Amino acid sequence: MKVRYFAGIAPCFCSLLLSLSTCMTPIDQINLSELPVLATLEKGPCYGRCPVFTLTIYENGVVTYEGKRFTEREGLHYRKLDKKEIAEIQEKFRQADFFSFQRVYPSRLPDLATVTLTFSEDNKSWSVMGKDGRPDKVVALENFLDKIANTGEWISRERDTEKEQVREIIVQLQPEQSVPEWLEKYREWDLDAIRKLTPNANNWLLDFNPEKISAEELLKLLQRDEAVLSAQINLNLELR
Repeated sequence: MKVRYFAGIAPCFCSLLLSLSTCMTPIDQINLSELPVLATLEKGPCYGRCPVFTLTIYENGVVTYEGKRFTEREGLHYRKLDKKEIAEIQEKFRQADFFSFQRVYPSRLPDLATVTLTFSEDNKSWSVMGKDGRPDKVVALENFLDKIANTGEWISRERDTEKEQVREIIVQLQPEQSVPEWLEKYREWDLDAIRKLTPNANNWLLDFNPEKISAEELLKLLQRDEAVLSAQINLNLELR
C-alpha cells in the first residue's frame, strides 16, 4: 500500500470565517480530503422513496451535501456555518455522550433506510449505524443534522470534466474491515490507498486509474459494497 502526502492548502484571498454570501473574492480551491471532518450524516436507500444523501460537516465550518436519490438537491452542494453553529454541533454530541453508544444497532426490518452518524473530536472518531431501535438521543442527533441538511442557502458544485480528471475517492469502511484485504477486490481498477484521513476511524483517501473506470462507475460499485459505509468523489471546492 502506498502512502503519499499533499502540500498544504494555498493561501486564501479572504477569510474562511466569512460567509459564502458575503465573501465576494474567491477563496483558493480547497481539497476536501485536507479538511478535518467534524460530523457526518448518511442516509441509505430503502424499499420506497427515502432520500439518500450524505451530509459532511468540517471543523472549519464548510458543509457539503451530496444528494444521491430522491432528494431536492442532487449532486454535490456546499455552504458555510459560523463558529457559533459549529460549537452548537459539538455541544449536542457531547451532551448525548455520543462515544458511549454501540456502533451498530441491528434491525429486523430490511425495508427501512440505514442511517449512519459519525462524530470526531480530540483525535477520536465514532460511528453509530442502524435503522429502528436506536437510542432516542441518537435519533435526536440525526434530526438535528437533518435540519442542517435541509436549511440554508446551498451552492451547487458543478464539475468541469474538460478541465479536471477525477481520480480520487473518499471512503469510510466498516470499523473492522482490513484495508489491504478490501483493496484486493478492486485491483483491476488500480484502486489504492493514499492515506488515512482520521486516526481512529476507517476513513481513507483512495486513488484509481480513470483510464480503466470512471469516477461515477467506481462510486456506484463502492456504494453497493457492504464493507463501505460511505463513499464520495474527492473534489476541490472554490468557496465564494
